[in-house]
Amino acid sequence: MPPPPPPPSGQAAAEPPTEPKFVGSSERPMNLTGETIEIPVQIGERARQEVLEAADPWDARHLYLNIEDISGETNPGTVYRMYLNLPPDAGSEELERHYLGELSFFGLERAAQPGPDAHPHGMRFSVEVGDLIRILRDDTDWDREQLRLCLRPVVPKPPAGVSEAEAEKLLAPYRSGHEPVKVGRVSLSIDA
Repeated sequence: MPPPPPPPSGQAAAEPPTEPKFVGSSERPMNLTGETIEIPVQIGERARQEVLEAADPWDARHLYLNIEDISGETNPGTVYRMYLNLPPDAGSEELERHYLGELSFFGLERAAQPGPDAHPHGMRFSVEVGDLIRILRDDTDWDREQLRLCLRPVVPKPPAGVSEAEAEKLLAPYRSGHEPVKVGRVSLSIDA
């Protein structure tokens, strides 16, 4: 991979912060129940330009999308694909371009009911989003006021050769939803 280009003439790369700087967040908790949901992450007005700058490859800072305070009674056994600013009716090319990764809930029960020497707590998941924000900045006309995290449950394809009735039986648990998993907040931060 080639090194990033130098900063534009007359601009110095910003110094990475020593502590994460939170520049945006969702407004309320959401429940995941096996359906596709979209969580808006509002970006503070004074931070919008800084977010765009931190997405540049010459900038030493990183942008992280944080899914915080994830809690639930049991692991639902469902994995969610994460997308950023996914357009409605996205085709396979758009799905690939807006893809962030997958969110699973391994260890959710342990966080809710830890051992005797620990307190219950929510899980946290973070993913670096600078490259994707740069693509969105360069390729689309998003409003800069918010990012939209789309969480889509992964429904496996039935094995080849199974009957339609068997396929329905295999997929029924994915179509009926699951016990709620709460997401307390989704935030955007700038970090070293």
